[in-house]
Amino acid sequence: MKTVLVPLPDKDFDVTEVAVPWKAPHPAGRQVVFATERGGSAPAADPLLLTGVLFGKLGADPSRKRSTRR
Repeated sequence: MKTVLVPLPDKDFDVTEVAVPWKAPHPAGRQVVFATERGGSAPAADPLLLTGVLFGKLGADPSRKRSTRR
């Protein structure tokens, strides 16, 4: 099985930058591994992109947020 490495910052990243690369190779039978700067804990997305800023506007696309859930 081939592995796709997705580097991420430890915190405050855009969820769409993770959902799209994960969704594309994952169904194709590839293992996706996320690597963070320091390791040891799960990365944390930018909370404003999850909740939406300016009254729910400008946040991550709802379909991308759903893509990050298991």
